[in-house]
Amino acid sequence: MATVAVDARRSDRLSPVRTAVSANRIRQCCRWPSYDDKLSSLVDRGRFPERAIRRPPAPASRFRYRHNEGIVRHADPRPLAGRTSQPSHREQSRMNPAGSSQFEHDSRLVHAGKGVYEGELSAAWAIGAVPNGGYVMAVACRALAAALDLPHPASMTGHYLAPTEAGPVRIETQIIRRGRRISVATARLVQGDQERVRFTGAFTDFALSTGIDLTTVSPPEISEVAACVPMAGLTPYPVAIHDRILARLDPATASHWHSGDPAADTQLRAWLGFADGADPDVFSLPLFADALPPPLFRRVGFSGWVPTVELTVHVHRVPAPGLLRARFVTRHVTGGLLHEDGELWDSAGQLVALSRQLAIINGAAAARESERSKPVGAPPEGAA
Repeated sequence: MATVAVDARRSDRLSPVRTAVSANRIRQCCRWPSYDDKLSSLVDRGRFPERAIRRPPAPASRFRYRHNEGIVRHADPRPLAGRTSQPSHREQSRMNPAGSSQFEHDSRLVHAGKGVYEGELSAAWAIGAVPNGGYVMAVACRALAAALDLPHPASMTGHYLAPTEAGPVRIETQIIRRGRRISVATARLVQGDQERVRFTGAFTDFALSTGIDLTTVSPPEISEVAACVPMAGLTPYPVAIHDRILARLDPATASHWHSGDPAADTQLRAWLGFADGADPDVFSLPLFADALPPPLFRRVGFSGWVPTVELTVHVHRVPAPGLLRARFVTRHVTGGLLHEDGELWDSAGQLVALSRQLAIINGAAAARESERSKPVGAPPEGAA
């Protein structure tokens, strides 16, 4: 049998002797000024395969969480009393924004540790005795933004399990997933040991967003603010939230609110903003998405409280300073369940948020509208 000599230097495989690198040599590599350059040089010379390279990890004191190519700074989960340092400036700005806005003051939270945030719901944003659902969502947005350490809610959905009330509130967050662009978390809003609302939020940083932009609709046409009708003057009784927001309805959609008209259009257009002159931000968009009565009232008249079952708000961008243009429309009501779609546009004419809401309309009003919608001569329900 013939014997073939193999030159290890010309072999496609590196010999075990030449691929072995001692622990001392690896430590020596780590002490070189340009670690990556020296490793590349060794690979080129065949000293050891590239798969053997293990770059040193980032110091634990700098980063708490690494995901894919990005690094997310993780908020300290311990209570404030147990920390060796105060929360980061970014975390404080998420929960307690600087400024004199009443909305900012009434949506502040304190990190109580382990993903729990505490604050107080203000009666200033209530409809009757119940804080507005959009305001409650805005408070939960601050908690999730702080928990994820991301500034902007791309999508926020709330299922309203029981009425909230003015007073102390606890928000328990749980991070579901951290992504390079979108991170998702849930929040349980608790009052008196009872879960009142369950939220799910997808958060991002719009400053890092890339991709196409497309809008196929235009901002609503609304008369000048001075020519529009204050919403507070159309309600049959005072509503606390109307003292905190500026809501001016376009005259074309400001009729029939008291008694209703079966031929009225179930759409309203309005200017929205804060009564104290503060500019809107991404956290206030859920508030404005739920700040007005349902447009269906133009057909059935005011019919009392319309409790929200589910509210979803999609935020598209940070709004420009100034008043918002709003358009809300109800196209479907089935069995007393009202569906409402909304758009919010900023002063620069850009779409900043879309909303969809499912609510329960008063049974008597729904029955009255059902009778009005029947064809002339149709027999009453139950008739043979």
